[in-house]
Amino acid sequence: TNAWTGRPGIKTPNFKRLAEMSMSFINCEVPSPACAPSRVAIMTGVHPVKSGITGWRHPEWRKVPALQKVETIEQFFKEGKSEIIFNDLLPLFSSSDYSIVNLECPLIVHRSPIKKDGRNLGVSVECINGLKKSHIRAVNLANNHILDHGEQGLKSTVEALNSADIEWFGAGSCLVEAQKPLVKTINNSLFVFIGVAEHEFSIAGNNTWGANPIDIINNLKVIRKYRNEADFLIVLLHGGKEHYPY
Repeated sequence: TNAWTGRPGIKTPNFKRLAEMSMSFINCEVPSPACAPSRVAIMTGVHPVKSGITGWRHPEWRKVPALQKVETIEQFFKEGKSEIIFNDLLPLFSSSDYSIVNLECPLIVHRSPIKKDGRNLGVSVECINGLKKSHIRAVNLANNHILDHGEQGLKSTVEALNSADIEWFGAGSCLVEAQKPLVKTINNSLFVFIGVAEHEFSIAGNNTWGANPIDIINNLKVIRKYRNEADFLIVLLHGGKEHYPY
């Protein structure tokens, strides 16, 4: 039986063992089962049914009639309007001892999109204002979009985060740096955060910027190194197949 869906006939013993050792978040809702429609809906507040963007291959969203005049969440991030962005979630962030989010797009000064299959994500470095005002203390950069604007886009992201005193992990100037976990003592407990991403267009090389890849051997070495030292070891894995129920 599948560890998370309980579907018969789908045997995932390793995932089952992982689930039994982990905390499962089962109350998760999205506007669409695909990434692009969900992203557009969250960025604009317009449901996929109304905008007409229901798949990941879609026209430039600003050319869609229903979205041409809407105020986007990017503008709120630039202006630091955290109360509009997160609403009733904001008190949870501000009252937390430490809050981490996944930053799935680079913070850029100029557009420099790489050639790839799918959309290139990127927002202005000014959006750092929204992250800082939202009491976010660290971000995971291990994902498939962090290199959408090349090395320069990731560099400007790191520079913006450093200037705002927001910690980061899961990516870096080379593979060795990208593989380094974030080690943090919080309320006398040692936390280790590890970010890894599927191999797409964003993975770091030996001497090139990018995200920390899923590498079973290396990932296991890092986990074994820290699991006996840390009070809490948290792995943030970015990947998966869309439209699949498991």
